[in-house]
Amino acid sequence: MTVRTHSSQDSIDLALKSKVPKRVLKIKPYPQAQVTHSSEHISLLDKEAPPIRFNGLANFSMLLLGGMMIRLILENYLKYGLLIKLPGFEIQRVDWLTLVTCTFNLITNFLVSYAIEKYAAKSAIAFVKKGASFKQNELLAVDISTNKWILLSQMFLVFYNIFLPSVLVYKYMRHPLVGSLVMTFSVILSLKIFSYAMTNLDLRRAYMNGDEKLEDDILSQTKLSDMKIVLNDTKIKTSNIHPIKYDVSYPDNITLSSYMYFWAAPTFCYQPSYPRNKGPIRWGFVARRLFEILFCGTLMYCVCQQYAYPTLVNSVKAVETKNQAWISERVLKLSVVVSMLWLIGFYALFHSILNINAELLGFSDRNFYLSWWNSSDLGSYWREWNLPIHNFCKRHIMSPLTSPPLSLSIDLGVFFTFFISAVLHELIFGIPTRSLKGYSFFGMILQIPLINLTSYVTKIRGPDSNIGNTLFWISFCIIGQPFLVLQYFYDWVEYGNAINT
Repeated sequence: MTVRTHSSQDSIDLALKSKVPKRVLKIKPYPQAQVTHSSEHISLLDKEAPPIRFNGLANFSMLLLGGMMIRLILENYLKYGLLIKLPGFEIQRVDWLTLVTCTFNLITNFLVSYAIEKYAAKSAIAFVKKGASFKQNELLAVDISTNKWILLSQMFLVFYNIFLPSVLVYKYMRHPLVGSLVMTFSVILSLKIFSYAMTNLDLRRAYMNGDEKLEDDILSQTKLSDMKIVLNDTKIKTSNIHPIKYDVSYPDNITLSSYMYFWAAPTFCYQPSYPRNKGPIRWGFVARRLFEILFCGTLMYCVCQQYAYPTLVNSVKAVETKNQAWISERVLKLSVVVSMLWLIGFYALFHSILNINAELLGFSDRNFYLSWWNSSDLGSYWREWNLPIHNFCKRHIMSPLTSPPLSLSIDLGVFFTFFISAVLHELIFGIPTRSLKGYSFFGMILQIPLINLTSYVTKIRGPDSNIGNTLFWISFCIIGQPFLVLQYFYDWVEYGNAINT
């Protein structure tokens, strides 16, 4: 029995060995005389060479950047120790009182703007009931006279909504970050009031003129003459890429719940209805975004306390001496911290906060940003990095300026758009730091020639060229933002010294 078992095992081993492929040796005759260079080749890094991947160099760059950041962390700790404090303790009582006052003002303006639109809706209903026999020019005249006081009231409210917080923050607030937060919210809610008023103005005009499909706008057939809108005989064909169609028609959309939803929604453009999620709230999605908000907020606070603040303090002497080389070194050192805060803040706001806001409200249009980091010119960046603001500017500034009755050129429309943006940026950053010297204003205005320059480079080099993208990063993150932060901080310190003396 043992012999049979042994022989059967041998047969199995032989069968297994027979299945193992034999190694075939390829022997070349005269091996040291083989042809090595047989055809034309281009170096991989040559301009005419086919595209190649640089994943390895990208990995090395990230590791090198990580090593440099670790070195900076150790250097900062050895030099300053631990500077991080619990948030909120350095905020003075007057700052909290000013914050509460401004919040009460915003809520009051919210209710007043709604009351104005409610009154306008009732007036429009009464107009429609008795205006069926009017001719088109009479309709236009009555339309303008009926809406101008409503429009003036809303515009005054928008101005007051920014003016009062500006005065209170400038006179009483001591903490620049809290002041910037108050001014930011004031501007945000003012833009929402403006959008609510102007959208309902157009909807009301269509309702009063019997244009149920919103396709025959009388203003598209008018011109501006002697500051009066008069009817033009020329018929202008209008068209919309997206038909103006909402689930709720005017004036049924003028409800407090609809207005409150718009105030909370992650958009600056009012609509009577929005695309909504049909499914339930994804609480797992909400939890992940909430964790991201907490993590990014904590990280930004630590970076500000441990790195940004001491770097800014040590930069004051450089600005005082006006040593250009020293100031340049400070700006470049700040660029690392500012760029880090910029990227973390962008992700926290435009991805985490806006997505959690949209999820809780069932707001299904989550297109808050595009791939602005690949921008080949500054124009692409401004169109892609902040879509809520871009959509507002396009809808409520560019379109009205370049459409009848104003019919301005595109260049003038772009200039006025950046001019308004420049004023608002100056208010947000200049008032809390007591530095109304036009840093942000002229920084925004200078974007126009920079856009033309980077667009020209992109046109010459092609959209896939890295030169335009490099100019974008240098002008915006490496030089632009750090320089503005340094100037505002210096003026804030100087204001504090003037108060103390």
